[in-house]
Parts: sequence; C-alpha cells; structure tokens
Amino acid sequence: MNLITGSNGSAAYYLANELRGNCVGVARPDCDLTDFKRVCEKLDELRPDVIYHLASDADVGASFQRVPYVMHNNIMGTVNLFEACRRVNIRPVVMICSTSEVYGNPGKWPITDDFTMVPVNPYAVSKACQDLMGGMYEKAYGFPVVRTRAFGYINPKRATLSLTAFAKQIVDVENGS
Repeated sequence: MNLITGSNGSAAYYLANELRGNCVGVARPDCDLTDFKRVCEKLDELRPDVIYHLASDADVGASFQRVPYVMHNNIMGTVNLFEACRRVNIRPVVMICSTSEVYGNPGKWPITDDFTMVPVNPYAVSKACQDLMGGMYEKAYGFPVVRTRAFGYINPKRATLSLTAFAKQIVDVENGS
C-alpha cells in the first residue's frame, strides 16, 4: 500500500491520480505529522510499503515571516515520520520530496545532484534538513530512501508559484482580461 503525506496539497493530488487509487493519503487535521503519537497510530494502522512524503509548508516567500513554524512543521514532521516507522517496526520505501531551492543561487547551470546545498531561505533550509535526514535514516537505520529535488514547475492548484502566476497572466492576456 502507498501512503501520501500532505494529501491535501497540490502535488499529492496529481500523484494520487497517477497511482490510480492504489494509495491512502494523510493530512491535517486527521494526521498532523508534528503529532508523534498520532503518526504512530496511523502508521501502525496502515502499515504502508511505500511512503511518498510530500507534506511540507512550501511557501518560500511566507517562510521568512514564519521561520519557527516552517522549521518545526517541515523538519519535525519528517523526523516523526521516520521515528514512527521505527516505533511500529516497519521499513517502507520513503520518498523524500525536496526542492532545487536547497542549492540556493549556484551561479552556473545546469544544476546537478552533486552541487553543494547552500539554501538561502527558511523553506530551503527545512527541505535540505529533510533531505539530509532521509540520508541519515537510510545509513543509520537501513531505511530504503529515495530523495528527489523538484525544480520549478507549473501547477494550476498552486497560484502562489511564480511560474503558475506567469502562465495565468499569459492566459488572461490571451483571453483579453
């Protein structure tokens, strides 16, 4: 069984469609990943084979105004997820969804996986921590972890993304709005 964290988010919507119902999603308020006891209960109930960890507060701009919240939410949610797996004795494949934001402003292109992480905003710091945490749980505890780093994308369900806003402006101009 596949589990998607942050199932009320936009990326999770598209992933769930691709998995065609072969998944269960968790999100607030039913399962807040910062609530360790609740995460343990949910993982013990579901016992997933694969976890797509998409849950995150992903608003880069707002992360500067909510640093403590973003750090607690994104980092502790990830720690609780791995620790709950250990507590209920499961070893699912865990896909950590990180971001190209972890590279900061590298100054050359194309960016590759071997670039150094130099995050320049609170969101990116939290995602770099999630990424590194996944690697640590893989090495220290034998979790099968896949770490991805998504680059800019257009997502009609996330109006705050710059590429989405730009695409909407093009559509508005073409429609005479």
